[in-house]
Amino acid sequence: MKRKILIVTAIFTLFGFYNLKAQITGSGTTNYIPVFTNTTVIGNSALYQSGSNIGIGTTSPANLLDVQQSSTTEASVLKIGNSNGAGANQTSVSLGFYHFNSTYPSAKIVEQEEDNADYRGSLQFYTRGTDSDVSPTERMRILSGGNIGIGTTSPTSLFSVGSSSQFQVNSSGNIVKVNNITTSFPSSQGAASTVLKNDGSGNLSWVTLTSLSGITGSCSSGANYLPKMSSTSAITCSQIYDNGTSIGIGTTSPTDKLHVYGAFGIHMATDKNLHINGWDINSNGAMCIMAVNDANDASIPLNISASSVYFHSIVGIGTVNFNKNGTPYYKLAVCGPIKATEVVVETGWCDFVFDKDYKLKSLTEVEKYISENKHLPDVPSAADVAKNGVSLGQSDSVLLQKVEELTLYIIALNKRIETLEANQKN
Repeated sequence: MKRKILIVTAIFTLFGFYNLKAQITGSGTTNYIPVFTNTTVIGNSALYQSGSNIGIGTTSPANLLDVQQSSTTEASVLKIGNSNGAGANQTSVSLGFYHFNSTYPSAKIVEQEEDNADYRGSLQFYTRGTDSDVSPTERMRILSGGNIGIGTTSPTSLFSVGSSSQFQVNSSGNIVKVNNITTSFPSSQGAASTVLKNDGSGNLSWVTLTSLSGITGSCSSGANYLPKMSSTSAITCSQIYDNGTSIGIGTTSPTDKLHVYGAFGIHMATDKNLHINGWDINSNGAMCIMAVNDANDASIPLNISASSVYFHSIVGIGTVNFNKNGTPYYKLAVCGPIKATEVVVETGWCDFVFDKDYKLKSLTEVEKYISENKHLPDVPSAADVAKNGVSLGQSDSVLLQKVEELTLYIIALNKRIETLEANQKN
């Protein structure tokens, strides 16, 4: 019985295959995946398999899925759409890109087909910042009219950046807004040494430096002079000269980084200031102040070191009168009292009085001289002192001379007294 059943089954199977083959006709090309051209005919599909790669529109797929368009007419290589029909509030169509084993798309492109004309046919580009993001964030949008926005969903210019289109470029390639400030750039390049001027309303134009804010004027003294404002709307030359290496004030031939020809003053306060007139300050281990006269001859009247102050010329304290008999004579002139704990005067001394060949005037001669001149010999008169003053060194020397002479007179008198006393005893 079982044998009969198997024979009957085999007969029906062979009959079924024969009947299927009799109904399906056609053939395909090698490696093409077949497709029914009608209900009973098989032909080539658009899918071509080369190894593990599938090609659509190509017989040499280089990727797992390789889609190519060989037609020169405008057509989509890949189209993803929906079928909910036309009309208001039509849903968008998106194409997502996924990482391996990713649940959510790392990036996607959305085409809006809403009834609103502002969004009809627009493209939105999304990326996902982190793996924890459930859905990507929109980064860029292209509206149906061609405006492109980055960081904005409503770009108002051909290219807009920022949530409120703070930066915009129009269809002519001109920047029309920067930092949300409307700007109008000139249509052509400016000449050399010109700058952009803003009229206060965002309209920019190329102008020269002297045309800024309506400023006019020029520097007629020549090149290298720095300009200055001669009024609120005009410029002229200043006294500052810059040759590219040194700065000159009052001179066009500066010999130092800063060369001032003339008076130089530094006013630190109303009661404290430094004023140098025709002086040069140098440093060579000590601070020297060099004076320059009208003939440009230099001298160094003052040298200040860490341990001393040295004056090379005449010094006046409270006076500028350094003359003696009408000509400069005194190195130090002081008008007023001087206080000191010790004064040393280097001058000649009068020990010559004790020399054997010194001729000591007799008292009779001294008496006669005093009677005639009203002062001691070698001592200046009152009129001479009033006119020329008293030299401390000379005065001390003369006084010592008189003391020594007086000592000699006393010694001589003492000898005469001793002689008289001896004669009286005899």
